[in-house]
Amino acid sequence: MIAVSASHITVAHASRAVFTGLDCEIHDDRVVGLVGPNGCGKTTLLRVLAGEIRPKEGTISVRSDLSIGHLTQDVTLDPDLTTFEAARAESTELAEIEQALARVERRLTDSSVYDDEGALARTLAEQEELLEQFEHLGGPGIETRIRATLHALGFREGDLEKRIDTLSGGQRKLVGLAAQTVRRPDLLLLDEPDNHLDLKGKRHLEQFLRDYDGGVVLVSHDRYLLDLAVDEILELEGGTVRRFAGNYSEYAIVKEELRAQQEHQYADQQKEIRRLEQSAKRLKTWGVVFDNVKFIRRAQAIEKRIERMDKVERPHVERRMNLHLSGWRGSTEMVVARDVEKSYPQSDGGPNCVLRGLDLLVRHGERVGLVGANGAGKSVLFRLILEQEKPDAGTIVIGPSVRIGYYAQQHETLDPAKTLVDTLGSPPGFPRPKPCRR
Repeated sequence: MIAVSASHITVAHASRAVFTGLDCEIHDDRVVGLVGPNGCGKTTLLRVLAGEIRPKEGTISVRSDLSIGHLTQDVTLDPDLTTFEAARAESTELAEIEQALARVERRLTDSSVYDDEGALARTLAEQEELLEQFEHLGGPGIETRIRATLHALGFREGDLEKRIDTLSGGQRKLVGLAAQTVRRPDLLLLDEPDNHLDLKGKRHLEQFLRDYDGGVVLVSHDRYLLDLAVDEILELEGGTVRRFAGNYSEYAIVKEELRAQQEHQYADQQKEIRRLEQSAKRLKTWGVVFDNVKFIRRAQAIEKRIERMDKVERPHVERRMNLHLSGWRGSTEMVVARDVEKSYPQSDGGPNCVLRGLDLLVRHGERVGLVGANGAGKSVLFRLILEQEKPDAGTIVIGPSVRIGYYAQQHETLDPAKTLVDTLGSPPGFPRPKPCRR
């Protein structure tokens, strides 16, 4: 069944249109992978479907009884809450109904209400209405459902009492996902839910998507996840949406075939246009040389024929990043760690040992992949290397003349108030060049 449909919608940021005249339909019985190049408007489209952005033009039709959950790219959770509390915090409607039910129950014990037949009937009717709303929103058994959801996403029972500020970035993402699904929305909009997840977390997410009873729109750059979890692909490119049946691999094959076909048609049409333009140019020349109006009219007819052609668009070619990493070195040893230990206090006062007896040697020119489960200490090790934190024991030595660049998990190194030019013009540790004076 169609859950949300967009008809000829136009959305613009500042003076730039993200998409114009876009049409798409989202169903509540399948998992859809939304793909497209960075900056094409995938996040914007999710926000439009969620009702967070109103299109400048066009209409959004949402089924009257539809409930929507939306997991954003950057999950913001109260760091003072526990995992369980954070997963329940999004159920604000349920919390309000629970508070209203508590007030009704207190009124029922009030003798002035209990002894007044009319007041008692009104209070009981209000209680019945609240209980119906509570049932509709999935209130009964919500705590059991929260625990089951968190367990399905890989959390153990002991993890449910951990504070949010002790969790890894991937674990916080999963808590955010659990918070959005507790209400069992008919349509779930997920904006890169697999960011920062380890391999185990990705497996839990994949299974979760397969088992989810409702519609899902998934933005992800993980081809493996899109192959295993989705039923169809929506491609957003150049401001238009195209639907492809099947998973990402099937889409990629069809997409390449269509691109090759379009490229061939484009080349053939351009060849024909050049031939006609040359004919029109010759006829115009002859018309002038021989003072013959017929030649000029024939040339004009050819030009109109070119204008009336249904032009085949040039196939889109994805731009590739040309990134070159280099640096001067004073030694072959870039990072040396010996017997490093790092612990953090737990909620019960005991230590949580993240790193113990860690040894590491990274030499110049090596490309090292750091892998491990969420919460294993990967980001902690980076912070120790950057000297943002100190190890409890052991040493970390950075080679002489080594300059470190840090791409943070939550983009903490970027100033959101700066423009792109300002950010690239003055990276951390480098002075911004002074403007030239004429």
